Amino acid sequence: MKPIVYITLLLLCGFLNSHAQTDNLFANLPQKEREEFYENACFYIQNTYYYQLAEAIANPACHEALIGYLMIGDYARYQPELTLQTDTRFLTPTQYLKHISQHFDRDESENLEFIVDNFSFNDSIIPYPENPLTCFIQVEYDLEVRLRETSLLKRRCRMCCLFPQPLVKANVKTMQVEPIKDIYIASESPSPTASDKARLKEALEWYEQGQTEKSVPVFKELAEKGMTEAEFQYGLCLYKEYRLKDAIYWFIKAADKGHANALSYLGTCYQYGKGVQKNDRKATEYYQKAAKEFRKAAERGDANAQFNLGECYSLGLGVSKNDVEATEWYAKAAEQGHARAQCYLGECYFYGKGKPKDEKKAIEWYSKAAKQGDGLAQSALERIQIMKAIQRSKNSLQKQER
Repeated sequence: MKPIVYITLLLLCGFLNSHAQTDNLFANLPQKEREEFYENACFYIQNTYYYQLAEAIANPACHEALIGYLMIGDYARYQPELTLQTDTRFLTPTQYLKHISQHFDRDESENLEFIVDNFSFNDSIIPYPENPLTCFIQVEYDLEVRLRETSLLKRRCRMCCLFPQPLVKANVKTMQVEPIKDIYIASESPSPTASDKARLKEALEWYEQGQTEKSVPVFKELAEKGMTEAEFQYGLCLYKEYRLKDAIYWFIKAADKGHANALSYLGTCYQYGKGVQKNDRKATEYYQKAAKEFRKAAERGDANAQFNLGECYSLGLGVSKNDVEATEWYAKAAEQGHARAQCYLGECYFYGKGKPKDEKKAIEWYSKAAKQGDGLAQSALERIQIMKAIQRSKNSLQKQER
C-alpha cells in the first residue's frame, strides 16, 4: 500500500473513532451534567436571546455585534417567529434581524415583552457536524409577544442551542429558530360567536350615527377578543383621534389576518409617515396586498370592495393608475347602490375620467348618491346648479347687449 494512502486511511480511522467516542461521550453523560445543558439553554433563551432581540429592534446599528454574540454567523437559519406574517423560507441572521426591525416600531421596543415558558427537550445531545467535540440540543418552548400588556401572538417554537466549546455548558449560541404552531389564535382568538357578530353590527350602526361613546367601547372589547373587523374598526377610531401609534398596532393585528382596509390604512401611514417612520417601500407592499384582497372580494360581488378597488386604480395604490378600470369598478359598486361609488361615477362622467364626458349621466348618478345622503354628491349638484345659473345670467346679459 502506498504511504500516502496508508496515512490517509489511518487519519480517517482516527477521525471516525474520535467521532464515535464523542458520540458516546454525549450519549452517556451523567444526568446531572445533561440537566446543566438544559438549564443553561433555558436561561439563554429566557434571559439573553429575546432580551437582546429587543435591543436589535431599538438599535439596528448593533445587528452585526449581536450576530457575533448570539449566533453562529451565516450558518444560523431563521424562520421569523416574532410576527404573525408566516414565512416558510429560512433567513440568514442579517435578514432575520432586519425583518423584525421593520415589523416593530423602534420607539415601542421598550414596551415589548417576550415571555418564554413551557420548555421541553429532545433527549439527544447531538455532536455539531462542524466540530464533533462540541454539541447542540433542540429546545421547544411557548413564546408570547406582548406590547403594553396586550398579547400580539403566542407560538410554540423550536430553537437549536449550540454549545461551541467542548463540554462548556455556560456558553450558548443559536443555530436555528422556527415557529412550530400558532397557539395564540387557537387559545385566545376563537371564532366570533353569533352574539359577538350581533354586537359588532349594532356598534357599527351606532358609529354611523355618530354615537362613538357607545360604539368605541364595543369595538375595543371585541378587538381584544381577536375579532378581525373589530380590530380594524377600533384602530380606525384611534386613527381619527390622532392616536396614531395605537391605531397602527390594531391595523397590524387585522392586516396580518388579511383585512384589506387595514392593509390600505397601513399603506397610508407608511406613505405619509403617520405614527411610523415614512417608508415608501413598505407603503407599496401594503397597498399591493390591499389591492389583492379588495380584488378577491370585488370579484365575489362585494360592493365596498368594488368601490375600494376603484379607488386603488384611480389613485394608483398597489396597482397601476388606470381611470378606465377605476370607473368600471365604481360602476359595479354604484349599480348595487353604493352611495360614494355613485358619487364618484358621477364625477367620472362629469369630468370625462375613464368615461366619455356626459353631464346628463353625471347628474343622474350624483342625484342617486345625494338621495342617500352623500354630502359630496349634494355639493356637486349644488355646484352644477350654480354654474348653470351663472351661465344663464351670462347668456341673458349677452342678449341684452345685442
